[in-house]
Amino acid sequence: MKNFIRNASLTMLLASSLTTANADQLWDNGDTDGTGTLGWGQYSSTLDDFYVPGAGWWIDGVETIGIFIDPATVTSVEVAIWGHDVDNNEPNGSAAEIMEGVEFDASFTGRTFFNREEIKIDISFDNHYLEGQEYYWIELTVGNQWGIENFRYMARQNVSHEPSWTHFGMGSIASSQGVYGNDRDLSFALYGQPVRSVVQGSPDKFAAEENDKYKKVYSSILTQPSSTGGLAIKCPRGSSLQPYEMPIYDDRGLFVIGHKTVWFCIPDDATPAG
Repeated sequence: MKNFIRNASLTMLLASSLTTANADQLWDNGDTDGTGTLGWGQYSSTLDDFYVPGAGWWIDGVETIGIFIDPATVTSVEVAIWGHDVDNNEPNGSAAEIMEGVEFDASFTGRTFFNREEIKIDISFDNHYLEGQEYYWIELTVGNQWGIENFRYMARQNVSHEPSWTHFGMGSIASSQGVYGNDRDLSFALYGQPVRSVVQGSPDKFAAEENDKYKKVYSSILTQPSSTGGLAIKCPRGSSLQPYEMPIYDDRGLFVIGHKTVWFCIPDDATPAG
């Protein structure tokens, strides 16, 4: 039998527009410790995991560092976000999404590794929403004038959560332990903006289900500026958008002087509480 929380407060979540210049840092996977690199030959595409807290984030940028064995110029970058396979603690390829609108800037850091100049790549892409309280994997593929098999991503051995994986040939994936003989983390940092929450009250006579082992909260409205200047409203998975007429009180909070329409993302499994 389902358990319900009566009079569960519903939260309106507002996400403002993003630019790389004012983006917050969602995740820092750490600088290289100089013990090795990731990616070469068929193992040119590298993945590592990160966690999205709270009600979710709009992400729009990532940075990483690496080297070319032979002098070369960064000519292409691809970014993909994978889901997390909680049963096997590995990337879930069925949920992979390629980021759109990718732009990048590559510059030397002033450091060297095996006498090769280290390169920092700052990457931006179109706003992409990630639901909170979930692990994800980011996949980076960097190319030069000869292809995508020559960039070595800087790594470290102090692994955070899960070690990096590689994506190669016909969709196959393998852990860094399996490819390199030890666990390694990719050096990267991820940027965006968290969904901002403002407590808005709750519609009467509704209750939300106490849900799943991660104790997620599904009551929210996510807003993102649209190209027409309005707001495109998106509800999290498992909820749908519904309007409620909420009372407007006088300055003393005693008398109702009007009503306003407030939109809530109501959990699909919510039921009347009384």
